[in-house]
Amino acid sequence: MALGSFVDRASARLRQAAVGSLHVSGARGAGAPLLAVALGQRTGALVVYVAPDSDGAEAAARDLRYLASDPGVGWVQGSAEARRVRLLLPSESSPYDQVHPDRRVAMARLSTLTALAERQPLGFLVTSARGLVRRLVPPTPLVAASRVLAQGQAVDLEELTSALVAAGYVRHPVVEDPGCLAVRGGLLDVWPPDADSPVRVELAGDTIAGLRHFDAETQRTGRSIERIWLPPVSEILLDRSARERAGAELRALCDAANVPSGKTRRLLEDLIDGHSLFGAEGYLPACHPLVTLWDYLPEGTLFVFERPADAVTEIRATLDAALLGYAAPGEYPRYPPEQLFVLEAELLAHLAQSRSVFAHAAVVNALEEAAGLGALELAPLDTPDLGLLDQSELTRAMSQRGQAGHATLGPLVQALAGWREQALAVTLTARTETQARRLFALLEERGITAQLDLAAGRPGQAELEAAKPGAVARVHAPGVHVRVGGLTRGLIAESVGHVFVTEEEIFGKRAHRSAAHKQSPRAALEDLRALAPGDLVVHVEHGIGRYLGLENRDVGTGAPVDLLVVEYRGGDKLFVPVYRMNQIQKLSSGETDSGRLDRLGGQTFAKTKAKVKR
Repeated sequence: MALGSFVDRASARLRQAAVGSLHVSGARGAGAPLLAVALGQRTGALVVYVAPDSDGAEAAARDLRYLASDPGVGWVQGSAEARRVRLLLPSESSPYDQVHPDRRVAMARLSTLTALAERQPLGFLVTSARGLVRRLVPPTPLVAASRVLAQGQAVDLEELTSALVAAGYVRHPVVEDPGCLAVRGGLLDVWPPDADSPVRVELAGDTIAGLRHFDAETQRTGRSIERIWLPPVSEILLDRSARERAGAELRALCDAANVPSGKTRRLLEDLIDGHSLFGAEGYLPACHPLVTLWDYLPEGTLFVFERPADAVTEIRATLDAALLGYAAPGEYPRYPPEQLFVLEAELLAHLAQSRSVFAHAAVVNALEEAAGLGALELAPLDTPDLGLLDQSELTRAMSQRGQAGHATLGPLVQALAGWREQALAVTLTARTETQARRLFALLEERGITAQLDLAAGRPGQAELEAAKPGAVARVHAPGVHVRVGGLTRGLIAESVGHVFVTEEEIFGKRAHRSAAHKQSPRAALEDLRALAPGDLVVHVEHGIGRYLGLENRDVGTGAPVDLLVVEYRGGDKLFVPVYRMNQIQKLSSGETDSGRLDRLGGQTFAKTKAKVKR
């Protein structure tokens, strides 16, 4: 079945019914994101795109951002708000793990949830199968903690600073990372989690006289802006009544498990006073009655599942791990899985009251009606096939190409000739302008006429006029276009007259570190013996910290693990299992300057690595 015909039929059916589900096959490559863009444009609904895992969700978000704005697809008439994409990812760790969740992931999640709670315009929400079954903080405290600052607005700097600290922003002398703030005289520096750079709020008395982005390294101000949005950056948002409720909840939980009063008091202090606490996510039900994703979604939301069978596998694995985590012995009592996860029966009940499209690459047909989650992964015998293909054949051919000269593009040139004979428009995407120019030059050398379009996602007037509202149709005449864009997967969509090829499918993925360079167990042991408490070390992701020694503790696996303890600026500690010692390297002897320490979870070290790479 042609994509346009399916979209016509599916859109009509979805508009007529408030609930229901459809299965479709043949959504290979970027086929599922393309289908989601078409359905979102046609129905006008918010599309919740569910990928099997977090990596797939991030890839899908990039694909949706590109396809929703590419002028060659035929949906360029949609507003910028209708094409906006947000990512909602859960913590990679279980709430039963005794670990600190990634602060950056948590900030991004809270930003998305607050935007949903405030009903900000949005076209696509992308999550993973695990994200679908994790319970969330409720909308009300997020909206209450959110702030908007605008030029000319009257503010009380002391009250504003206190409110931002209560919302999770960390106060430092100088702002270096998202989620931080600094106050100096009549200036408030703050870094919103969604922004690429921090913002300087200039006050004249009690009035905001200016808002400017500035460089975190040089502190030089840049462009002026009219307003900034500051969502909360912590899930533990407690006013006076919420603090009392959380205290009572935790005491009751600990009393039921006969926890000594001293340990109960330490747990209360660590969680309610915002101190560092391993496994803090597992105690969120004490702070707020947790809700589901459906509590954030507007009526008429449309779900699109990519590779439903893989998504179901991930859901089952997540819920099984939750049951095991709850049953494992631990230092403190835990909340049961149904208060932290959406279990299978509840998930199916929510989906039964939703509109869903299950986009399979290939299907395993159900010979009889499947029960439970099986109804999501198995498709009916009459499931239509879109016939959308990926670029695996081209990728295999390119991987066998010669290593130099014009021969490297031979398989691509051959494929382009075949697509030209079929009168298909071809878009080749590159991640950077430099790569786009390189690809364009290589095509010219082979005598292939192409159009270089460096304004990715900005259609010209002729393309805007050619795109009819609601049409799933070709806009470009047959030809080759080279564009800058973050598309992660190619696609052959003959039914809409278009082919997409990514840079990685042409040149191959970037090389990873070879196994020969990985640290051997013997070398790791020698490095451990060479470390002494007080030594400065550098972690591959988090940068320079101070080694404090070894600790043996249970991290939720049921057996004690040896952990290297590394302290960072501000007193934050990173615990690294000894079997991951290859992530740490000792700095040269004699270096003990505490001023060199990086901030855990910060961007200073990432910027340093980027500079060195450039």
